[in-house]
Amino acid sequence: MAKYTKNKRGYYHTGVQLGYDENGRRITKWLTARTIAELERKIMDVKNDIASGRDLLTGEVLFGDYADIWLKTYKANRGVNTLAMYRNLIERRFLPLCGLKVRDIRSTHLQALINDCGALPRTCEQMRMALRQIFKQAIEDDIITKNPAASLELPRHVRKEKRALTSEEKAAVLAADLTERERAFVMILFGCGLRPGELYALTWQDIDFKNAVINVNKSLVFENNSRPRLTFPKTNKSIRAVDAPKGVLNALKAYRATTIAPKLFGSPTGDYKGLTGYCGEWKRIKKKIEKVLGHETDLTMYCFRHNYASELYYAEISLKEAQRLMGHNSYKMIMDVYAHLDAKKENTKNKLDLVQVWYN
Repeated sequence: MAKYTKNKRGYYHTGVQLGYDENGRRITKWLTARTIAELERKIMDVKNDIASGRDLLTGEVLFGDYADIWLKTYKANRGVNTLAMYRNLIERRFLPLCGLKVRDIRSTHLQALINDCGALPRTCEQMRMALRQIFKQAIEDDIITKNPAASLELPRHVRKEKRALTSEEKAAVLAADLTERERAFVMILFGCGLRPGELYALTWQDIDFKNAVINVNKSLVFENNSRPRLTFPKTNKSIRAVDAPKGVLNALKAYRATTIAPKLFGSPTGDYKGLTGYCGEWKRIKKKIEKVLGHETDLTMYCFRHNYASELYYAEISLKEAQRLMGHNSYKMIMDVYAHLDAKKENTKNKLDLVQVWYN
């Protein structure tokens, strides 16, 4: 086994512990070198500095190396998709920074990177978020004294508003020529507001017909946007029991009579499908809905989730209970939905249990 780690840019790197700060946090100096011999000379120099009491944190570490270490240290427990997002940023979007010393990077370098991705607003948001976190940690490690990402600005763009289902789309779902499986798929989205990964992961053991709830305790993620892997839901609050309206239960009972597979929406062999398989299933459902509508739409699975949040508002469900049912870690996203609907001052109050009339 190699004594030191070699990164993709061909450099060896390691950390030397210097001690602990006043809060008990470990202070580490990160060293980088092209060869093992050079790295070991640097390690010896640091140890000599420790012995002599000289200033150790000179900020020689390169951004690429520090970002790799930051990812492995502080994001190790994040989900597969989140880790992939950060890794993609470091290896692709932040590539021009990787050969620079952390201490030499200025706000102008970072703002230029973000401006270059102006046509990708979500990517810009992710870049700013990651850069702020990386440089904040560099301050904690005494490599720099000021965060160059603190005042970064995002390019202007018009954010696409999340939307619920229209009344025509709701009617089209009811009228669409769906199989029992497809109807159960859609009704869970509509009546319970699950995330796609939570829906894909469901097994029949998660359906409690007696107590009329669906137990959400896992999620399906896709490594390299393809291979399925079972994991915990998005947050701890995402583990929940969601009340299932009668329409959802009726759809599930009808579908249950057609299958003996343990997983609700698995493959014919009983296993979970890949991302392509689930996307294909949703596309077939969407086409059947559009056939009733008579035109194409921008309908997504997340429209059903946003519609569910809207129905909670109309049913006068409290913020706390809505947060629980949606599986959010905080009130913020629910508050955004509720505040938006409050502003519209709509008089309609469609009770959540109206979904039961969809499938009798």
